Amino acid sequence: MSSRESLGARLYRLRTQKGLTQKELAGDRYTAAYISTVEAERRTPSTDALAYFAAQLGVSPAELSTGRPTELPVDLLISLAEADLAGKPGAYGRIRTRAAEHGLTRIEALALTGMGELDGAEELLAAEPITVRVPLLTARARAIRPAEAAYLLESALTQLHAEGLPDPDAEAELRYALVRTYTDLGLTERAAAEAEAAGALVGPTASAGTLVDRYLRTARTLRDQGRWADAEAAAERARAACRRREQRHAAAVGQWARGRLLARSGEHAAAVTELTGARELLGAAVAGELAEALWRVGRVEEALAMAAEAEPAVAYRIKGLTARDAGDLAGAERELRAALGASVGLETCTVARELGDLLRADGREAEAIDVYRRGLEAVE
Repeated sequence: MSSRESLGARLYRLRTQKGLTQKELAGDRYTAAYISTVEAERRTPSTDALAYFAAQLGVSPAELSTGRPTELPVDLLISLAEADLAGKPGAYGRIRTRAAEHGLTRIEALALTGMGELDGAEELLAAEPITVRVPLLTARARAIRPAEAAYLLESALTQLHAEGLPDPDAEAELRYALVRTYTDLGLTERAAAEAEAAGALVGPTASAGTLVDRYLRTARTLRDQGRWADAEAAAERARAACRRREQRHAAAVGQWARGRLLARSGEHAAAVTELTGARELLGAAVAGELAEALWRVGRVEEALAMAAEAEPAVAYRIKGLTARDAGDLAGAERELRAALGASVGLETCTVARELGDLLRADGREAEAIDVYRRGLEAVE
């Protein structure tokens, strides 16, 4: 039954379902006339009266007062965490429907966010503090262009501090979203800085699956014990742990960004450490830069093995540079030419310079100039 049902109508419905007369519900503490005035909405029962009637009707005072089953918010929060962890959008629709029926606005907005219906969620949360709206803001950032997302997230951070709401989890979530956004924009230094700031706020990001499972078990146990507030808190922590899964990915992107910066400044050993950490979660996307960093610190076999996981252009290039260092100039030329054919953009320019230098050192000036020109044309 909807929470929009009035208290008087709810009292009448539950009484008649129970088969009680007004006199029987009143017992020896109240009168049938008093019950009649409450059901007719002419009086509002006191807290003691509400508790007495609820006990007679076999429901909790909260359920009698709101029309909402006491366990419903906990059940819906648990369902949200399960849907978040499993990545099953279909589950959000059922959660949204039940939350809307019982006036659970925040839960309804969370379900709409999971469904991708961000405008509806935004309307429901318009009056809520920014800490409540952070999941919606980060979802919105993923759905718009990176430049617009950067403005949205930066504005949210400014608002968070301006309103005096020093919530570490909310701030970290915004900063990790900025890591992804700045990476998409090619702003490597900003991405690395945001990842470091976020990590300082919430510490290392743990495995989402382990934490969510633990918190969900706790929430279910507390619910079964009737400890509703504690159960809701545990369910909220389960949902927060789901969001940490996304933060782990962003933290790895931040490591990738730091590795790039270190490699750019010639600190290749430190770059290897950062890029190795990033590769654990990001996989082959990091393999090319890690292969080059390994090659530059002299770990040739590891570099070649890592290059095999990367794009073909990277693998050819690392093999070519390794052959060049070993004095196999013919092999180096063959691999670098293959890399040049497979590369695009700035990568083409880098390979062209290395191949051109190799040809010049062999006295093949005209061929070298042609190769240099090809590299320049690739980035024009």
